[in-house]
Amino acid sequence: MRHNYVLAMVGVALGAIAVIGAPGVARADQDVIFTGSLSDAEKLLVNPFTIDVGTYVVSSNISGNLRGSANTGGNNVDFSQDFGTDANETRVRAGFLWRITPTQAVRFNYFNNDVSRTKQISQDINWGDNTYLAGGLVTAETKFNIYEASYEWAFVKHRNYDVSLTAGVHVEDFTVKLAGNATVTPPGGGPPSTASFQSQSNSVTAPLPVIGLRADWAAMDHLYFDVSGQLFKFSYQGIDGNWSDIWVGMTWMFNEHFGVGVAYDRFAVHVDLTKGSFDGRLNLGYQGGLIFVRGAF
Repeated sequence: MRHNYVLAMVGVALGAIAVIGAPGVARADQDVIFTGSLSDAEKLLVNPFTIDVGTYVVSSNISGNLRGSANTGGNNVDFSQDFGTDANETRVRAGFLWRITPTQAVRFNYFNNDVSRTKQISQDINWGDNTYLAGGLVTAETKFNIYEASYEWAFVKHRNYDVSLTAGVHVEDFTVKLAGNATVTPPGGGPPSTASFQSQSNSVTAPLPVIGLRADWAAMDHLYFDVSGQLFKFSYQGIDGNWSDIWVGMTWMFNEHFGVGVAYDRFAVHVDLTKGSFDGRLNLGYQGGLIFVRGAF
């Protein structure tokens, strides 16, 4: 699926190249002054502040491996398949934009995805030093929070569209907890203990760099589109992997201050981790539609 992200990024880049040469485009080194009245949608491109609050219908994809004395080779656990944590969930996403100058802005986003499922497992699950036994009830709880702060520079600026470079940081805060009947292998190896109820929670907080492109277009007086793409590979302080994020949104502005929108967002991160209480491999992702309200002032 990674090639889809690359193609999307290429599409955004080609769109940016196309509009750079369009007549009437203001570059960042020119004064950005638009004469005449702006439509409700066009004002989204100049308003100092924009706030979004929405509800996600999300399908998540979470799998991973936690290394331990009994699980050193990377036995993978697919939480989405084994526990049904890929079931659609309703989640909340919030965003805030502060336009510092006509061509510069700071954006903050927050997303939360917490899922808990209990299921009778059909085969043993190795997670760290615990082996959860087939036939028993096991509860899997995953908590996934994203905090993002990014800087945007509109290198192309027009009264009804702009194209921006984005750079900043994601902070991924992830916790997985398994609870159920399990045997435990002592540190350093040795015979496992007799099966008993075991609960194990592992967490990792990973700051990830943000780099990408964004395009915004006031297509009609009340209709506004925004598309963004981010793709990055990194290796730093116990984190080695890649991530991508694709967003396509549409907003109908009822007036200059209030609108309702829909969007599609797809996010994925694949990392090898030796950080916090997590030593293993982790694949996280979500995708789904979003309905949101937008306020601008």
